[in-house]
Amino acid sequence: MKLDRPETPMPSINLSPLIDVVFILLIFVVLVARFMDQERLDVTPPSAAAGRPAEVDALMIELTKTGTIALQGKLIDPDQLEDLLEEHRSRYKRAVLVTDRDADVQSAVDVISKAKMAGFDGIALATLPPDK
Repeated sequence: MKLDRPETPMPSINLSPLIDVVFILLIFVVLVARFMDQERLDVTPPSAAAGRPAEVDALMIELTKTGTIALQGKLIDPDQLEDLLEEHRSRYKRAVLVTDRDADVQSAVDVISKAKMAGFDGIALATLPPDK
């Protein structure tokens, strides 16, 4: 005797969740790739072909391309910069960082950061005039 078997449906795979996951991964990869490009930007400080003299009533901080730092014309040890900036804070409200075009950008950022932490209201950035 033959029994009737119900027909078993053909198994199928739902691809909607898989497509959603792949789409989210694609968005993530595109966003990360854009952020990686921004990290590799070259920064070239401007040259001082034309300009005006820096403020007179401001603390003058000079940074050379070799990384030496001078405060009001006197060479100082970079480790002492933070303490000396705090000492000069009572006399000056603003600071001017005068730097060479070829100076290290990270060194300039470090000096600006230390001046901000010392409590200066504003820090201006100036460049040395080109050699003639």
